[in-house]
Amino acid sequence: MTIASNISKGLLNPDLTLLFGLTTSGILYLLFETICIAFLGTIFGAFLGAPLIFVMNSYRWNEVESILIGLIFLILLVQFFSNKMRANLVKD
Repeated sequence: MTIASNISKGLLNPDLTLLFGLTTSGILYLLFETICIAFLGTIFGAFLGAPLIFVMNSYRWNEVESILIGLIFLILLVQFFSNKMRANLVKD
């Protein structure tokens, strides 16, 4: 019952700092971050996936293997640096 009352309080009297604030917990920031991630994912997916499709269609499996190993390495590298940046943000 308390969850329903809190939801109704939030809908009838929203916290404007969460709605319009520019902090990392604000809705505008989270919306902007989500749109940027989706856009960058689409662009990078197209740029990284196109060479893979061309090489696979020509049955050059050694190059396919090289591209996939490079992609895995790139993903691990990005994850490492993003974890480091997140740790620095949490520390501050």
